[in-house]
Amino acid sequence: MQQRITMQLGKVTPLMLAIMLVGCGEGGDSASAPSSMASSAAKQTTGTAVVKAAPAVVPAGLYISEVAGNFRKDKDYDAGTTNNSVAWVELYNNQNVAVRLQDYVLRTGGLKLNDPTSISQSVSFALPKVSIPAHGYVVLAGRKSPELKNTYVNENSKVVYILDSTKTYLPYWDNASGFIELQSVKTATVAAKTLDFVRFGSSTTSPLTAGAWSGANVPAFATPAANYVGSQSVDPLDTHDQSIVRLTSAFNVSKTKADWTLVNFPTSGGPNDVAAGVVDSDHDGIPDTAKVAGGTFAGLDLYTMGARPGRKDMFIQVDYLAANPATGTKESVIVPAEAALTKMVDAFTPHQIAVHFDAGTIYSANVDSAHYNLEGKSHERPFSSCTQVSVPSAGCNTLFSYYTQNVDPRRRAFFRYAMFASSIAADGSSSSSGISELPGNKVLVTLHGFLTDPLNANGQQMRTNFQAATLMHEVGHSLSLRHGGDELYVNYKPNYVSIMNYLYQLSGVPTSGTNSDAVERYYLQLNDYYGIVVPNTSNPGTTYNAYSYPYTALPHGPTTNTFKLDYSDGSSSNMDEGALNEGSYIGRGAGVGAAVFGDWNYDGVRQNAAYQYSITGQTDNFGNPIYAVLHDFNDWGHLALVTGKNYNLVGVAQSYGIGGYQPPLVKTSRVQTEDALPAHVLAHFKQLSSQ
Repeated sequence: MQQRITMQLGKVTPLMLAIMLVGCGEGGDSASAPSSMASSAAKQTTGTAVVKAAPAVVPAGLYISEVAGNFRKDKDYDAGTTNNSVAWVELYNNQNVAVRLQDYVLRTGGLKLNDPTSISQSVSFALPKVSIPAHGYVVLAGRKSPELKNTYVNENSKVVYILDSTKTYLPYWDNASGFIELQSVKTATVAAKTLDFVRFGSSTTSPLTAGAWSGANVPAFATPAANYVGSQSVDPLDTHDQSIVRLTSAFNVSKTKADWTLVNFPTSGGPNDVAAGVVDSDHDGIPDTAKVAGGTFAGLDLYTMGARPGRKDMFIQVDYLAANPATGTKESVIVPAEAALTKMVDAFTPHQIAVHFDAGTIYSANVDSAHYNLEGKSHERPFSSCTQVSVPSAGCNTLFSYYTQNVDPRRRAFFRYAMFASSIAADGSSSSSGISELPGNKVLVTLHGFLTDPLNANGQQMRTNFQAATLMHEVGHSLSLRHGGDELYVNYKPNYVSIMNYLYQLSGVPTSGTNSDAVERYYLQLNDYYGIVVPNTSNPGTTYNAYSYPYTALPHGPTTNTFKLDYSDGSSSNMDEGALNEGSYIGRGAGVGAAVFGDWNYDGVRQNAAYQYSITGQTDNFGNPIYAVLHDFNDWGHLALVTGKNYNLVGVAQSYGIGGYQPPLVKTSRVQTEDALPAHVLAHFKQLSSQ
């Protein structure tokens, strides 16, 4: 990832979108990208690389500039099995003219796509028709899924997902042993030869051309720790544990291990500007050196984007859909409202976590961090009525397709990605509110059909609140939180005061643990979801008939501007469903006033004696109720902010929150899909929101 001093500063592309280009043996897009840098890039300033002169003159050419460690293991946690996976390598065009990637061959080990237990020691990978501009970068990674797509969004930082010409092998090496060789293409008159080579660990493979490597190998990568959090992502660029690099500040081609430095912060798709030994003292995945004025990360100016030392920073790219071509309109509830993003920013701020959204030009035509525009580019994406994760139904797009086409590889190490799509359902009908990796860096928000356009005043407020709540809920999953905090399948716990709790996601987190907010949300859930008659506390002695509790009567509910977003701080005491005490309420103190108590049997009468009742509705395998002890959870103390990296692996203590060190909460990675709302609840939302 070397930047030559001859490069004009204004030509460095600002921060954005990975260019995913399929290898020529895959039947994907093979059209050449433009070899000149986009003229619009010269107008950008945010994310520009700080160019440093190399200490020695390096011959012009295409070079291997970074090799990522392969810490990935694809795990089936139910079966208890682990399979080999793949990493990525980066090339840098160290010259003043564009080069054609198809004029080169990559040789390394091979892993069978359909049999990850089968490894070949040497496989040659023909490369596709892609132009690498002068001083540009291209990241090569195995195309594990057809949903890893190509893109030309960022001319200077491309990604090419490849298979060999037989569509059998992915590029492969492991942490203990490997080599990467860049060769010229053999022609009818010119033999192939080695242009660059690196060997590490215990590998003994020789380069094609004698003399292309001399002396000892680069040392092996670290060995993954026992508590390493496995990833289920199909994208090799979703892991950034360690890499060996030719540092931008010391780029050299001596054909020895002296050229290479082991770093703990890989910088895919940009300059290798993070040195060995750099620390992340606030444990958010961003090195301290990138948070100060003049510092960069893969050429990105994170300081200008708002990052600061001494606090946690979380960056989230927000994309959204263009108008439905069938109607020529946009459904307002699936287009992110600026106020929704601001609500989430405000929820994190008291916990010393700064959230930086980049929603492109939707709120501001020019770069303006106050209006969530960090690069001055549109984040509007082609419409799809159905968006799923990585294995789509017929006619559906995927989260991975949007992600890989539109996220700059330089962002992959620390940005999260939120796609405001339409629906998860194959037929495009209303579905669940979203999907997230648990933990991970990608989320879907899918609110099609939750409201009806044109929106009235209630609908406008519901749009903001539903979007904010769903986004914070899904991002919470990406941060390792579950529906019960540390429990995936225990939901609706009144004393778990968190937006992760279905009881509070769309109705709002209680503004106090002692006012009526919690019990009123409990009444609303019983009445509107299950048709249970509940007390009408606004008119004592009366009740709400089935499905009649009005959302407008809910204190601080979705039609109000006091709707609250929050994760729990874990301060509630336990609630024993086998001996519920109404006076203890939700475990944060007695209710304020005689009318506020834990009316879990919804009879409207305060009872002094404890009783048995299953609030959460858990049952055993025979349908019998389970009376569990319900506990709160300190969400804020267990947020896994770091993406694509396990700090335990590289010897850096990982804080999962503001407090001290915590062990990893989630040792698995999976996709978490939300439950769909009942049709009659959606009907109530539509009726309430429409003019």
